[in-house]
Amino acid sequence: MFNGEMNPQAHSEAAPAPVMPGAEPFFYPAGETGCLLIHGFGGSPQGLRQMGQYLAGAGITALGVRLHGHGTRLEEMHRCSYGDWVASAEEGLRELNTRCRRVFVAGISMGGAISLRLARLHPAEIRGAIAICTPYDLPLWMKILLPPLKHVIKEIPLPGRSTRDPAVIEVNYPRASLPAAHQLMQLLARVRQDLPHVTVPVLLIASRHDSVVHYKNAALLQAALGSAVKEVFWLENSDHMATLDYDKELLFAKALSFINAYK
Repeated sequence: MFNGEMNPQAHSEAAPAPVMPGAEPFFYPAGETGCLLIHGFGGSPQGLRQMGQYLAGAGITALGVRLHGHGTRLEEMHRCSYGDWVASAEEGLRELNTRCRRVFVAGISMGGAISLRLARLHPAEIRGAIAICTPYDLPLWMKILLPPLKHVIKEIPLPGRSTRDPAVIEVNYPRASLPAAHQLMQLLARVRQDLPHVTVPVLLIASRHDSVVHYKNAALLQAALGSAVKEVFWLENSDHMATLDYDKELLFAKALSFINAYK
C-alpha cells in the first residue's frame, strides 16, 4: 500500500520516526475521477481527511499524502528541502494516475502551493487544481529574518489555534522548524515563477478571517495565474484550517462542483 511519502530512507541513514497517531496517509477508492489531497506546512493528512471522505462519498477517489518530514517528529522536518515535499506529492500523483482516468490536485496552505507547482510540472496529468488558503509570498519581515536566524534557532513555538471552531483538534507539530520555513520561502518563490505558466483550471478558496495567510494573497495568486479559469471562492466563517472549520461543508461542496465541472 502506498505510504504517502517518497522513500524517507533515502534522506537519512537513520530509520524514520514512527508516524503520529492520526497523521497517516489515506486512500478512499471510489470512481474513475481522483483527487490528490496535500496538507500544509507542519501539518498532516488529518487536516484533509474529512474532505477526502466527502469526495469519496460523492464518487471521487481521494488520496491524501503525507509529505516528507511531516507527521513524525520535528527534527525530521529540519532536514527537508522543498523538493522533498514536491517529490512526496508527485509520488501520490503517480499512484493516483494508475488508478484513475482523470486526476485533480488540491492542497491547503503550503499544500496549495505544491498543487500549483504540480499543475505547472504535470499539466497533461492534471485536470485542475484547488488551492485552499494558499500563500503567494511570506511577509517581508519573515523573508529578512529566516535566512540568518535558521542557523541560530532551529524551532519556535507556533501561535494559537488556526480554526474558529474551538472543538477542532489538529494533528500537527506544535512548533515550527525554521530551516524548513526557509525552504517554504524558496518553494513560494519557485511557485511565483510557475504561476504564469499554469494553464489548467484553478479554484482558489480563501478565508476572509485567515490569521495565517492574509486574504489578499488570493487576489495576487489569481492575477498571476495563466489559467483561463481561475476562480476565487470566499469563506466567511473560517480561519486558516478551513477544511476543519465552520465552513468546511461549503468548501467541500465547492471543490466537488469544480471537479465535476472540469472532469
